[in-house]
Amino acid sequence: SFGYQRYSSKMGGQILVEMGNRIMDRIEAYEYLEKNRELLFPNNTYSEEEIENAMIGMPRYLKASVESMRLKKPSTVQFIAVFPGFFGVDRFYLGEKWMGLLKYITLGGVGIWWILDIMSAKSRCRVYNCRKILEQTNTLSRGRKY
Repeated sequence: SFGYQRYSSKMGGQILVEMGNRIMDRIEAYEYLEKNRELLFPNNTYSEEEIENAMIGMPRYLKASVESMRLKKPSTVQFIAVFPGFFGVDRFYLGEKWMGLLKYITLGGVGIWWILDIMSAKSRCRVYNCRKILEQTNTLSRGRKY
């Protein structure tokens, strides 16, 4: 298990310090989000604050893990949704196996589902990227002790 201590800062907030290692602070989280803004926002599910708060306080080893994640590009998903998306390839690409299979079987919901997915492709990709970051931070940081 990892050892953590909680310290109060002069500003009134609290800072977590992992034994021997610095942890991710608000500025580092903000810089990461700025660097990946077009891959994450805007989307209709996750807020910028939610992702930032999940990242603040992450130990260094988690920061490297999150930064090395390959986020999917919304423009790529949009392209996939237009051409092979009629057969559900865009859903498979975003890890939605059952939705992809259903879309394949119904031939894009007789075209209606296909058109709706073309319009929502970029937003769905950004939601996928945010979800991956949240899963990574939550899964890898469960061993924290405060």
